Amino acid sequence: MNRKFPIWLCALPIIFVSAGLQAVYDAGERGTLHSPFLREKIYPSARSINGAMTNFKFRMRGPRRPKNKIVIVEADESSLNSLGRWPWHREIYGQLIHSIFKLGAKQVGLDVAFPEPEERIPPEIYQLVDGKNNTLARQMREFEGDPVLAKVVKVYRDRLVLGFAPTITCQPGYVDSLKAEEVASCPLHDPDFNSKVSEQLEPFALATEYPFSEAVMDQTPLENIITAFSNIPSLRSSALHIGSFSITPDPDGYVRRYPLFLFHQKKIYPSLALELAQLSRNDEVKIDFASNGLIQKVYFSKDPSHPIPVTPLGTIDMNFMGPSQTYTYVSALDVLKTLATPNEALEAKLKDAVVLFGVSATGIYDMRAFPFDPNTPGVEGHATALDNLLAGDELRSANNLQLGWLPIFLIFTLGCLFAFFFSRFEAVPSLLIFFGFISLFGFIDIKLLFGNNINLPSAYLLIEILTIFTVVLAIRYILEERNKKFVREAFSKYLAPQVVDLVLKDPSKLTVGGERKAITILFSDLRGFTTFSENMDPKTLSQFLNEYLSEMTEIIFEYEGTLDKYIGDAVMAFWGAPLNQPDHAKKAWDAAVAMQKKLREIAPIFKEKYGIEVASGIGLNSGEVSVGNMGSKRIFEYTVIGDHVNLASRLESLTRLYGCDILSSLNTLDALPEGSASTLHYRKIDSVIVKGKKNAVDLIELSDLPFNPKMLEMFAEAKEAFRNRQWDRAKELYNIVSANYESIHGKKDPVAEIFIQRSEDFKLNPPPETWDGTIEMRRK
Repeated sequence: MNRKFPIWLCALPIIFVSAGLQAVYDAGERGTLHSPFLREKIYPSARSINGAMTNFKFRMRGPRRPKNKIVIVEADESSLNSLGRWPWHREIYGQLIHSIFKLGAKQVGLDVAFPEPEERIPPEIYQLVDGKNNTLARQMREFEGDPVLAKVVKVYRDRLVLGFAPTITCQPGYVDSLKAEEVASCPLHDPDFNSKVSEQLEPFALATEYPFSEAVMDQTPLENIITAFSNIPSLRSSALHIGSFSITPDPDGYVRRYPLFLFHQKKIYPSLALELAQLSRNDEVKIDFASNGLIQKVYFSKDPSHPIPVTPLGTIDMNFMGPSQTYTYVSALDVLKTLATPNEALEAKLKDAVVLFGVSATGIYDMRAFPFDPNTPGVEGHATALDNLLAGDELRSANNLQLGWLPIFLIFTLGCLFAFFFSRFEAVPSLLIFFGFISLFGFIDIKLLFGNNINLPSAYLLIEILTIFTVVLAIRYILEERNKKFVREAFSKYLAPQVVDLVLKDPSKLTVGGERKAITILFSDLRGFTTFSENMDPKTLSQFLNEYLSEMTEIIFEYEGTLDKYIGDAVMAFWGAPLNQPDHAKKAWDAAVAMQKKLREIAPIFKEKYGIEVASGIGLNSGEVSVGNMGSKRIFEYTVIGDHVNLASRLESLTRLYGCDILSSLNTLDALPEGSASTLHYRKIDSVIVKGKKNAVDLIELSDLPFNPKMLEMFAEAKEAFRNRQWDRAKELYNIVSANYESIHGKKDPVAEIFIQRSEDFKLNPPPETWDGTIEMRRK
């Protein structure tokens, strides 16, 4: 069997899954996806993935200049600050509409609605006045803003489009008649709902009606209005035009398409942009329906040869011109100021423009996510759709071009072709083929097609090719990199992940032998382990050691150390190899402090669980040692050897004598990066000659808590007095240090107590005249 044949076995499922997802996407776009599972679980994700690709295409294409003179009059922050909180009084809207038309606007559309009457004076006051003082009652009613706005709407009714929005809609073809809750959510034939919607909207319906029966409509997924958010009766009776300003985002929150129509009882209601386009073009939109009850063709009656590229559900894919503020914005406050003071610059902006009024102030939360900008005033969506309808440059899909078969054809053809290529070429040629295809396809898809307003749904094709390419590389990795996998599994037991990566990059480090390197070594050992381990059964002891060693090892790895070995309860680790770590001493220091802090945290748990008190000592030392793989050709381990390793072990042993948690040599302090020592907590406690050595070693006690600066000075003074044979003075100072320590920690300072005892002993039996203050240790 051909060793590359398995790649085909992996590629074929990828091809079929990609084609299936594309098919689900296409069916959802056409309104023929009747499976609830596919429609509710798969299609939203499919749409979001293609939508993300569309966002990318827009950003790669870049902004364009709008084709038509469309101006947005905005209720911005300055307008709200001057005119009061939102919503404004109704006469302000009337004055604003009047001012916009006075400045020369052709048409005006409102991205707001007025569903409730404005009552500045409570009804109870009217009841008190009516019939008693007709003059006062008339003046009170004139004080209300609704009549003012209604008069302005009536004056400009042939060029003004009011807004409305459905509050509840449903797609009846997607309702499962066997599920009561779904039927209840789509009460198409409820007389109460229907009468209210008809009363609010029917006078504004398009001339074209749905040509089939309501029974047919009930089988389609066309968007039907159940309840609506419209305008008060006085405004409806004054107006001639109304349009929906409802825009529904895609499942990922981005708005990319615009609904041109909403339906109710065979009546068809236009969107705000469509109604403005009809007025601006002085034309009427026509709709042809397919035999399945969905939309087949939409066009303006004077230009039937250039249909609007709609989906069967009546939406268009918007061709966005750019980010927020691509269209001209004018503050509503500046428009209102022209009532008192003419503004020629503002007049030039609005003259012969189609104007949309909407909100841009962020506090009113009418912001939408569009492909160029995820934080754009929603009114700009209407401006974009209007611009597209007037210019005829909406995005066209493969379905609009009668090429709905093309994406799936490309997925099968190119998927099989690339699976064939990738299975027969090595990694580098496959990489060149892959990037060559991506570059060429990107040029065709983005520059040639999308640049001419054709949006091919190419996301799944690209994902398919990328997945096949990735799978091929993964198979090659599995087949050709088994040795690396073995090394990783073996070394990860005692090396931090980044150290394993270094070894994998340089396999020569696996040869037996070593090198001289300056590193820092850490030894840690539990105190009294032999005693309490004798009282544990093997299973409990093993469980305890696993828990303890796991906690300590995680800290070593956290600070990028190398675990050398476990010796019973003891841990040996080092820093500076195999990775070069200039700050190896600092990492080891921080790890030692963190290990003691963690042990104090888990000590109560061990006490409760195992009935033992746990404490440990840690020794640190820095210096040049031999480091590398030590052992035979068949069995070896990565470790360190040398005098500095032995000294680190000796220092750990001395923690018992001095009662310290962590002891370090002066070597480690000197190896710290410049300036870092000032941020650490330590004190120099003694100078000793460890067993088997000739030279003295200065001992440093490390702590995670700061030492009292005054006590540090007194400790140093006591140490100097001790070295100068001033036994009484040394004892006096050490007693003060120990007492201060006791007041904080509840026990005497063990180091100070050692020197108190030494002072007493040396006072009775003085050391030789040649003594320099160094203590020689007689045992390890």
